[in-house]
Amino acid sequence: MNIILDYLKSLFDISSDTAATIIITLSVFISSMLFTEIYKTSVRALERLNKRKMIIYFINHLTMDLRKQAKIWEQTVEMVNLYTVKDFSFKRKVIDLSPIDSLGYHEIYNSFFKGFENFGISNKLKIKSFNKFWNTIKAIEFWQDKSYESITYFIEKYNEYNDKRNESLEEFRKLTDQMTLNYAEMLSDNGHAEYVMEINKIKLDWHSMEKNTQPDIVNKHLVQRVLKYNKLNPTIRTLPITDVLLNAEIQYLNIEHLLESYKKQFENYRQINLYNAKFIQATLKYMN
Repeated sequence: MNIILDYLKSLFDISSDTAATIIITLSVFISSMLFTEIYKTSVRALERLNKRKMIIYFINHLTMDLRKQAKIWEQTVEMVNLYTVKDFSFKRKVIDLSPIDSLGYHEIYNSFFKGFENFGISNKLKIKSFNKFWNTIKAIEFWQDKSYESITYFIEKYNEYNDKRNESLEEFRKLTDQMTLNYAEMLSDNGHAEYVMEINKIKLDWHSMEKNTQPDIVNKHLVQRVLKYNKLNPTIRTLPITDVLLNAEIQYLNIEHLLESYKKQFENYRQINLYNAKFIQATLKYMN
């Protein structure tokens, strides 16, 4: 202190009191600047800490939401079959990623890797894990939109195929009912009369079966039997019936293919949700 005091006196040719005043003023000024910088640094560190806590809280809930969504997909897969698809419903769980989107890549990156409190953390492996975490968040957004589009398309196509099938079966009913009403006129034609009796027998056999409205039973025991009988009787004018039943069978096969394809697709969505939940939790643990 005395050395600085003597130096100022000789440099500026001032008294000891004046030199002491200068030293005190400079000390107060420097201390004030230092305190202000420490305060700002501490505030920024606290902000990063709070953001990091918020992100960790959000991610923990995100993994729970992803597992819940995986469970919903599991239940959805179980409904994708010929017997329960008519009651199909999908309880979509919207996964809110807005907290992550509002902060953005750089804010989240800084909260984990910037500042004196994160000194020594920013190694290449941890940064690589963070980038994978960010890419997974973007993938979750993609798969959430993609899966909803798939569900919408699946429901639309099933309804389309099923409506066309039902229309054909209804047309078949009208045609055969009309044939039965005209049975008396056909008695002079043994071939046609026998045909009407056989078709009605097939219908009665089908009606007597349990669960006769199930699509596979309708197709096997009504549609295919009538088509087979028509093929064995080429001389009978059965073209209208054959046409409507062929269309009914085509729509049935469309439904079968649709169910098989989307059952696999929905199972993939279930696995994707579980994988993303595990991966995000693992990368978060490693980043910390």
